[in-house]
Amino acid sequence: MSDLSIVTQRAVEMLRLEYCGAQPRYVDGVNVGWGFPALVKDSKYAYFPDIDYGDKTVSAWQCRNHLSRLLYMAAALGDAEGEKLWEILAAIDFWVDYNFINPNWWHNRIGTPSMLAAICLLLGGRLGDERLEKCLGIISRGSISHNPGILKDTGANLLWGVRITIYYALLTRDEELLQKASGYLAGEIKTDGYEGIKPDYSFHQHGPQLYSCGYGRSFTSDVAKLIYLLSGTKFSLSKEKMLLFESFILEGQRYFTRRGAVDYLAVGREIARSCALSSDAIREAVFYLLQTPGYGSYGELQSYYDSLCGIACGFSGTKYFEHSYFLSHNRPEFHIGVQGAHADFVGTEWGNGENRLGYNLARGGNLCLLSDGREYFDLAPVWDWSKLPGTVSPPYTDEELRSICTGWGGPRGKNRDCIGYAKDGLGALAFRLEGDGLEGYLAYIAFDEGLLILGCGIKGPAGTTMTVDQCLVSEFSVETAGLLKKGAAISCEGFEYTNLCSSPLEYSIKMRTGSWKRVNDAAADEQITLPVFTIYYDEPSDIACAVTTRGKGTSTIAEIYNTTECQGARFASGRSIVVTRNGSDIKIEIK
Repeated sequence: MSDLSIVTQRAVEMLRLEYCGAQPRYVDGVNVGWGFPALVKDSKYAYFPDIDYGDKTVSAWQCRNHLSRLLYMAAALGDAEGEKLWEILAAIDFWVDYNFINPNWWHNRIGTPSMLAAICLLLGGRLGDERLEKCLGIISRGSISHNPGILKDTGANLLWGVRITIYYALLTRDEELLQKASGYLAGEIKTDGYEGIKPDYSFHQHGPQLYSCGYGRSFTSDVAKLIYLLSGTKFSLSKEKMLLFESFILEGQRYFTRRGAVDYLAVGREIARSCALSSDAIREAVFYLLQTPGYGSYGELQSYYDSLCGIACGFSGTKYFEHSYFLSHNRPEFHIGVQGAHADFVGTEWGNGENRLGYNLARGGNLCLLSDGREYFDLAPVWDWSKLPGTVSPPYTDEELRSICTGWGGPRGKNRDCIGYAKDGLGALAFRLEGDGLEGYLAYIAFDEGLLILGCGIKGPAGTTMTVDQCLVSEFSVETAGLLKKGAAISCEGFEYTNLCSSPLEYSIKMRTGSWKRVNDAAADEQITLPVFTIYYDEPSDIACAVTTRGKGTSTIAEIYNTTECQGARFASGRSIVVTRNGSDIKIEIK
């Protein structure tokens, strides 16, 4: 068998596993098995009765469901012939003859060509030459062979073009094109680009913006699958590129995941989509790396894979991502992420009607506190978006936030006084509040048992709050609320929250109701009700709170420093973390 045939056969096997495997799969939030109506047939075509084929929504385009459903059907069909095959072929004819186009370029150049190419690979010679030619006319829009402008793209956008080009080469049996596409793939596994993998192994897209678990999650999935797809053939990547990608997984992506979830601070505007916090795509990527000969850290990859599957504990590791102003703190019991705010960095973005309440995601000081990984899963519809975990914020209403988050936005921090550092399992991130009527200094101190949150000199408009956490409650009986005085603590999920200052720490567990349409203009308005735990300081000045592994308490914290000149802590072990400020000079020392 030729190398081209090996790659083609492997591509079909991968697509069948992905779209017809044992793992539950979702199409637009619907559990497929099968979660959509049967095709309706007329004398020539087949189509789905519930899809509005005149829809022009730029994000959740209804027409796209036609192809995504056909993908599952073609994968489930296997090598069979008969009536089901003819239904799928009639549905393909319906698509190519009507040539559905969306106002958003992404669907026309990436989404549609990618899915149609996958369907064609699954069906192979059963398509017929004439039908294949029609399909190739649409697929070619996303292939570098016919659209060289794709090479101007970066990161995940370029990778999607590479994948489509590889599929196009397989469908046309073009070995020369496949070799070129392999080169394009190798060229994007680098750390010196404006976007894509950064030298610290975080991932940027749409400028200097952390997107490790949004666009970067797709990039991870595509690269891992393509490396496996081409492995062992003359089209395979070099060992150097494979090991660089392995480093991106273990020194980058591993620091943004916990069991079945990703850190919500790294998904960008995708936070406005159902299931956006799933780590399934990264788990699948690691699975394919484990099937590919030539990797140097098989044991670590296997341990990471087991942790993503929930059959092993997480790892211990603390890292500051200097290119993304992000501190990741991990122990077998938890993942804690802290996002800073810097004038040279985009905190978040909104666009295509998505992330319409996400302004506070750009404020900095944002926290992600994961124990079992489900703390924020699909919480976006009911969140109080003026009280995001870790942030100091005025009391914004939904209407006020929506008025800010219109069109395309990418707000940056208000100053450059943001710094982070990690050493020997400890870490810190500190920055100065400015803008929106806010003042003050925040420091987040990562130690063995969890995180110490310090704030001093905080000022803001009436109603300003400093939110420690706002997460789902799995064990819920009755609504409750209360105050924690100095030294008092409350447990929720896998963490314990202890107030270490004189200001009262307020908490509540309440049922909250909302819809995905709150955060995504194209989403359904169906109301969702969930139990939510919120803990915050009301109109704070100086605050100190410890978030520790449940049952561990704060006995290891020997002393706290919390002034504008010095914030930090000394621990019972003798180690210390100190943030010092002298004018614009900020330093972090870990001993």
